Formats: sequence, structure tokens, C-alpha cells
Amino acid sequence: MNVNQKGHLGLVRVVYDLTKQGYEVFLPQHDYSAVDVIVMNTDGVVRRLQVKYRENRTGRNGKAGTIEVPLYSMVNLKRIPINRSLIDGWAIYVAEVDTVIYIPVDVADENANSFNVRIHPRAIESSRSPVAGYTAFLDAASLWKVSEQTRTSPAKRPLLTTVESAILSPSANNTTM
Repeated sequence: MNVNQKGHLGLVRVVYDLTKQGYEVFLPQHDYSAVDVIVMNTDGVVRRLQVKYRENRTGRNGKAGTIEVPLYSMVNLKRIPINRSLIDGWAIYVAEVDTVIYIPVDVADENANSFNVRIHPRAIESSRSPVAGYTAFLDAASLWKVSEQTRTSPAKRPLLTTVESAILSPSANNTTM
């Protein structure tokens, strides 16, 4: 599959999963928005999500058994940082385990270029590094637990607590944007 096909597959799987969980899902009419889907819960509260398709990382710089989630987009072969004030989180289709995970924007380190999530249960159980297993992010309801202050004022985001910093860690191979 090419990059466009993977992106469309990720979007379809996210829409299906959110609908199955009881949310209303709205799509933009064009492909150049910071937001890929808008999701509304039963109380009418909306969250703006960016959709990602990810596969298991392996290779020279990859950590086997993890997916890397970049905090930038590629446009014409250039890295464009994600404006986190425009989104509330990420919906990530993890191809290897055929599931969608939901990561609130406020748990990712603001200074990182990416973060990792473990996808292999064996690696999750034996891990000593602060990279969480994907099962911690299966419920889209976590996106509605973000405080209103954090969601509306990125400059006032609280520092990560010990528990939150154990959930996600920046990639070891970060480069300056």
C-alpha cells in the first residue's frame, strides 16, 4: 500500500471505531486541515483529532515492538510541526494489531518531535522504559478527560505528572525541527 492508501485505511478504521463506541463523527470537506475528524460525545462536547496510520518500527533507529507517532506532518518533503492548539488529540490506527488508540494532546511532551507506544504484550510486560502499552489508550473517552484549561490554553498546560510521564516518552532519536 502507498502512503495515501494507508492514510485512507487509518481514517476509515478510526471512523468505524468511534461510531462503534457511540460517538458522532464529522469529516472536513478538504484534505488540508490540521483536523482530520471532529468527534462529538453524547453530551455534545466536541474533540478535534488528527488521524495517523502506524506500523511496527524496526530497523536501524527503530525500537522493535513499538510504533512511533511523529509530532509533525510532512508537506512537500518538509517537516511541519503540528500546531497542538488546533487539535485535542490523535486517533492512531495501529495496523499490526488492527486497532485504534486515542492519545490526548496534553500527554505528549511539548519539546519532543515524536513519542513511542509499545504494541507487543511481551515487550510491555518486560519493559523497563517509560513507554506505555497501546491497551492504555483504547477508549476514546480519555479524550474528554482533558481539562478545559489545558484544552483552551496550551501555554498553561501543566507539567506531566509521574504517572503521565510513564505513559509516553519522546523518541530517543529526536532531531531539531
